[in-house]
Amino acid sequence: MADSDDEFDLMIDQVLLANLQAAELVGKLVTTGVLQNNGEGPSNKRPRGPNKERGREEGHDKLIADYFSNNPVYNDEDFKRRFRMSRRLFLRIVNDLERETEYFKQHWDARGVKGFSALQKCTSAIRQLAYGTASDASDEYLRMSETTSRDCLENFCKGIIYLYMRQYLRKPTASDIQRIYAMHEQVHGLPGMLGSIDYKAPDSSFVANNTHYNHGYYLADGIYPEWTTFVKAFRYPHDDERRIHFKERQESARKDIERTFATLQSKWHMVKRPAQVWTRTKLQEIMYTCIILHNMIREDEGISNYPFDPTEVLPEDIETNISEADRARNVNLGSGKADVAADVAAEMGGMVVFVNGEVCKDPNLVRADDFFFSGLHLKGDTSNAVGSNVTVVTVAQLPGLNTFGISMARIDFAPWGINPPHMHPRATEILTVLEGRIEVGFVTSNPENRLITKGLQKGDVFVFPEGLVHFQRNVGNDYAVVIAALSSQNPGAITIANTVFGSNPDINGDILAKAFQVDKKVVRQIQSKF
Repeated sequence: MADSDDEFDLMIDQVLLANLQAAELVGKLVTTGVLQNNGEGPSNKRPRGPNKERGREEGHDKLIADYFSNNPVYNDEDFKRRFRMSRRLFLRIVNDLERETEYFKQHWDARGVKGFSALQKCTSAIRQLAYGTASDASDEYLRMSETTSRDCLENFCKGIIYLYMRQYLRKPTASDIQRIYAMHEQVHGLPGMLGSIDYKAPDSSFVANNTHYNHGYYLADGIYPEWTTFVKAFRYPHDDERRIHFKERQESARKDIERTFATLQSKWHMVKRPAQVWTRTKLQEIMYTCIILHNMIREDEGISNYPFDPTEVLPEDIETNISEADRARNVNLGSGKADVAADVAAEMGGMVVFVNGEVCKDPNLVRADDFFFSGLHLKGDTSNAVGSNVTVVTVAQLPGLNTFGISMARIDFAPWGINPPHMHPRATEILTVLEGRIEVGFVTSNPENRLITKGLQKGDVFVFPEGLVHFQRNVGNDYAVVIAALSSQNPGAITIANTVFGSNPDINGDILAKAFQVDKKVVRQIQSKF
């Protein structure tokens, strides 16, 4: 939750500052002899130095005088060269980020001193993207530490993606596709061309040489599959003039990827320099940000070929892959409003909007029954080999759970019945005993493999961490029942014995005999029971 996290970080900074001031006072008392060493010897912990008084407000004032005053030191050309965009566009981005995200709002510290302004934070991020410099390269100018500059870049990228991705990194709309067709036919003489290789072809038809085609196509080279959406050059055209001509045209048009990436590299040097971040997510966010800014700059300069129509249905409104983590991040970063399509996302087969592996129902088709389930009041049949029965309520039984990341189950136990060792690959489980006495336990991961076990009675609660093997057993002569809540709409269940000895086809007996250090006959005997 971005808003609360930023407030928490600010509070921590204030507490640290107060602690540093107290530490400085203690240091002065020690040096003057007021306090003496207690005889325990010097500490091995390296003392932290005091915060540098960099003069944040002076840095802001200098930035205003240089670029944003009525009579700035540097003109529009200087600004565009250093910020890679017009002053008008930059101020639009700053104002949007300051209005919509908590991080870019200016705060005051515990001393009543102003924090960094949105102008300083955005300038730091843009300079890092534009020049590919180290995070502390602008310390002397913006009066900003390396850590703060790094935070500025990270939050700037998240904010740009949150605010502008839907418009400036969208899949082509129906009207966009028609403009792409017309442009490529005019420039390259290739009707129906959408671009160079991508992952899939949008569903948009065209007509060429009086022939109707259902999909556009992408230009590709020989390494890609023989799909109808990929058009490749002839590998050996020999003396066929038509094939030679097509090969030249195809290879020339296919260079758009190289040209596009070269344009990004020339404008945003961070893309061509060695990576300064080490996670795939952050690298992806930096690349997305550079692409979005590039498209915003083209629009601002009036050279965009694809004007945005907010009334037009966008492809991501119809077909998208939204992870629960991305949904939560988008909710918390900005206004706190969730994606409309994800608010009501009941599972329904045959549709095309997938959220965490399930299909989202058209909100207009949602019914009350999508949010209703009845059956947890019924006693499960425990007349089986293990003496237990699990009644699950996941997205499969309650479609309205889709995208919410929760589910539950009722588990009934006959006297001395067990819920065999199993695991949930996608969920943590919290269990509450309603009736009876239950022994529960889980095993930690390799190499420790420590057994954590506990006896429970009515009203007790126990948690099983995600992905760990765990079990339950009724340790009484009476009937027992528990309710389990799980942190996934589709937690999954892998019962160890069934998986190992009841696979289809069977796991080779030699493998299991060696793994369990038993005779192969024992393995076959166990397999026969599953």
